[in-house]
Amino acid sequence: MKYTLLATSLILLTSCSTPTDAGKTSSTYPEPLGEVVYLGDSITAGYIAGGWTQQTLESSYSVLLAKRFYGDDGVGTDAQAKFRIPMMATPGIFVPAVLNGMTQVGTYANGTPVRMPQITPPGAYNQVALMPQNAGLSAPYHLLAVPGYKMIDIVERQSIFNRLGDVNPLFNFTLRDKGTALAQAKRLNPDTVFLWAGNNEALGSATSGGTVAPFPVESSADVPGFRSLLGTVLSELASPDRRIVLMNVPDVTAIPAVNTVGFIAADGRRKLILDLDGDTVWSDTLTFYGKRADGSVRAVVQGEYVLLNYLLTNRAASGHGLSASAPLENNEWLDAAEIASIQTAIGQYNQVLQQAISAYPNVMLIDMNAFFSTIAEEGYRFPGGTVTYTSAFPEGGLFSLDGVHPTERGHRVIANKILSELNTRLSLNLPLYNDSPARNVYFARTPFTTTIID
Repeated sequence: MKYTLLATSLILLTSCSTPTDAGKTSSTYPEPLGEVVYLGDSITAGYIAGGWTQQTLESSYSVLLAKRFYGDDGVGTDAQAKFRIPMMATPGIFVPAVLNGMTQVGTYANGTPVRMPQITPPGAYNQVALMPQNAGLSAPYHLLAVPGYKMIDIVERQSIFNRLGDVNPLFNFTLRDKGTALAQAKRLNPDTVFLWAGNNEALGSATSGGTVAPFPVESSADVPGFRSLLGTVLSELASPDRRIVLMNVPDVTAIPAVNTVGFIAADGRRKLILDLDGDTVWSDTLTFYGKRADGSVRAVVQGEYVLLNYLLTNRAASGHGLSASAPLENNEWLDAAEIASIQTAIGQYNQVLQQAISAYPNVMLIDMNAFFSTIAEEGYRFPGGTVTYTSAFPEGGLFSLDGVHPTERGHRVIANKILSELNTRLSLNLPLYNDSPARNVYFARTPFTTTIID
């Protein structure tokens, strides 16, 4: 879901414009969903805790769903697999971050210690792994999701650059110079397409502190808008004998990367949280100050957020952001107007997605926005489980250490939501995932310890 990227104006490969999959039979791809393709961004691709490895890829909700459709043996990296995925070289393109515990970095005015999470950051970019080990497969992968992708990338990108000049070196790991993600999906002539896009269109604005505007909903002379791009995807893929499953856009201002630090109490006094060590430490003595786009400085007020990177990089230890003379940079916080702008854009993206289901009878929409909002308020408990997981960072169990992407367990939650929707709407009986044996080295639950395998 994170990163900004896009491609120079390009032409779809004509060799990929005609659906071809002569080897597909009803026995090879059994009902009810038949052959399935996924288009999307980093969540669909299995990017976790700032890392992308074969383990995280195979932990993605998309692979979990495919295993329910075809069985564990139906997912693989060879030509015979019903659901083909890339094979990444060890140790991966990025090794995920790891939580090592909490360290005291100071003391509040009342003597309470201020502790910060000690996190080994994601590993450096491993360019060697950018060529998948099964790159020689002639057919496209069924998992056509790329970290950083927006809808414009799904439609247009065939280069490290997109028409807006955004750079994405990860695209060719999945696409292998075989055409755009859209063209390759069409080439497979699938029975079902899952599409989750629109997240990065809003996320880039949130994680930049509002210094980047949300992607436009409507087209301009230079750039096609979200509405037009979705229309292109559906006009290319929607047909009477193909089901399209869309997921809409969650509120990216409600994720830990945005709302972990800030005013979250309701008593009007003790509102600043800087400590994540299980028992939350509230402060009524500290105030954040932030620089605005025009260079002015003011206090951060209730309903505004300091971005998570401030906490992870321990900027508070030097007093940065805690006085008007050393304010937060404009890209380190979100003011109320910026938050409203992002939320307005999300509402517009979701309205466009909602309108699509009336225009195309075989398109169904899963409301991930409402689902994530419910989790934020109530948490999530697996069927038959006793533990309630939440979106709190990092102890809640559902968001990984980058504050944006789900943990392995979080991907099971997403898979369960989609499975439940398919079961209800299509009268299926696909089994949900339980809590175990989800193993996750990318987060810990309270109390923090040096043992980080949950």
